[in-house]
Amino acid sequence: MTLDGEVILRTDRLVLRRLRRDDAEVVAAYRNDPEIARYQGWDLPCTADDVADWIGSFMEEPWPSPGSAINVAIDLDGTLIGDVAVGWDDTDAEAWIGFTLQREHHGRGYATEAATAVVERLLTEGSARITASVDPENVASVRVLERVGFRRTGSTRSEVRGEWVDDDTYAIERVEPERSPRAPATSGDHR
Repeated sequence: MTLDGEVILRTDRLVLRRLRRDDAEVVAAYRNDPEIARYQGWDLPCTADDVADWIGSFMEEPWPSPGSAINVAIDLDGTLIGDVAVGWDDTDAEAWIGFTLQREHHGRGYATEAATAVVERLLTEGSARITASVDPENVASVRVLERVGFRRTGSTRSEVRGEWVDDDTYAIERVEPERSPRAPATSGDHR
């Protein structure tokens, strides 16, 4: 059960809410899942105590402010199934997201639904650009980003747990409506 003060966004099937310290066991479990962790850069093993401390570092933030980031719980029918990381750069012009779901909830559109809701909020709040980085071998996450509207913008190499891996960057930019002057109607114009 979520309290209204914890709810950040609602979608058709999901509630995106603040993570709580009592979510630490569930978060630690999916972060330690080898199939999930292989595409992520967090330290392993990931203990529930470490996760509780990490959640405590941003738990009171209702939403990220410039130069900060939070993780938002993805809740399905009262059950935590994953989270979305969301942050803003120091200028509040560019944001970034990432998402993680428990393996048993993959392939059902939850990541797309959650990411879409977060992206829409960030664009509405004035973000000119939102980025995400993904291991190119994580085909499912690449598909989620593309469904949400992200496009690949480049590739780098980064070190994850002592190993150098590829890291593709994806971005979506706010599209301003084109402002084109209307041609004045002429006497023969029947629009």
